[in-house]
Amino acid sequence: MSISKRLPIFIALIVGSMVLIAACGGSDSDSVSSSESASSSGGGSIVSAATELESEAVGDEVATPEPEHQPPAVSVVALEVPEAGSEEAEVFAALDRYVTSINTQDWPAFQAQCSTGNSRNVTSIDKITFAFEEAGGFFKYDIPDFAIYGFNGRAVEFRIYSADNARATFDLYDYDKWLATGVSRTFKKVDGVWMSDSYECYPG
Repeated sequence: MSISKRLPIFIALIVGSMVLIAACGGSDSDSVSSSESASSSGGGSIVSAATELESEAVGDEVATPEPEHQPPAVSVVALEVPEAGSEEAEVFAALDRYVTSINTQDWPAFQAQCSTGNSRNVTSIDKITFAFEEAGGFFKYDIPDFAIYGFNGRAVEFRIYSADNARATFDLYDYDKWLATGVSRTFKKVDGVWMSDSYECYPG
């Protein structure tokens, strides 16, 4: 066969081989691209899920647990609101400190508001803690239903006996449950501040 007759066949073979190679290369490229896309997509969802789980775990760790017992919204309520700046208003504030320190179980605060007038010694925090948390509080002997967590006083009335002696009388409640009427606590003014002068402040 002459060269002129073989040339078209040779060219056709070369062109066919190039088309075949191009076709195979494109297929591989598409396959790799598709694989990478799938991998990328799958990787994104794993990272997202891991981040979400980690976020939930962190949220659980920093969550603040609710206290077992919540104190009443208001510790004391006066029968008649005392005039601002009056002795009655100051005694009312002292009673509020007294009640709040009990229903929040803040024994250092309870001890701090006890009067040291007449050089009286105040009972230790350990004894205060035992008296309220172990023995059930000073009202427990007379009122079995009394619980320190719900302690609040209502219909509070005041009696100012002298420049440094006063009494607050109130109805005793456990949250919204009435327990007793005519409960009272005494207060003494020390260095211009009314402080609790009741027996539970001092060593028994």
